[in-house]
Amino acid sequence: MPDDAAAIRRLADWCRDTAKGILSGDTSLPSGIECAEQLRRRLLEAGLVRMATRINPARWRSNRRTAQYLCDWDERLLQLVEASAKRPAAPTKAPSKPRPKRTLDARNRWIYERCIAEVPYQTIIIQLKKKPKSWDRIESIQGIRAAAVRYAAQNGLPQIPRRQDL
Repeated sequence: MPDDAAAIRRLADWCRDTAKGILSGDTSLPSGIECAEQLRRRLLEAGLVRMATRINPARWRSNRRTAQYLCDWDERLLQLVEASAKRPAAPTKAPSKPRPKRTLDARNRWIYERCIAEVPYQTIIIQLKKKPKSWDRIESIQGIRAAAVRYAAQNGLPQIPRRQDL
């Protein structure tokens, strides 16, 4: 959805003005099918691709039907502008990551301590299954390592030793 509400508003104005001209009998305006094509092109230029795909030029044969379709599109576009105005602005600064839950911290601390004590990863996985049910389970060695590394990084602790270096 584009952020340029002014472009959408201009497109809505074009729809309304063209519909009025058609109903007043202005012969200088394009035919119904040409109006549909122009509207589709303008919607694409405004970045409204999904809306542009909804236009079926074959339905825009008579002047009265073309005027009605243009009025409908005018209303849709104005609703789009109003909806985008009500939408809260996107935050300019990326929100900081929320701190992990206490249970997750406790689990990761326990895993970190076992890794520092050089307990085999498979043993840690088995022991973790016997811990409180509120702790999320980790079934892989990579998951155990990742939890320990993440805990060390979050708390400024030394990294766990590489197992090849032991």
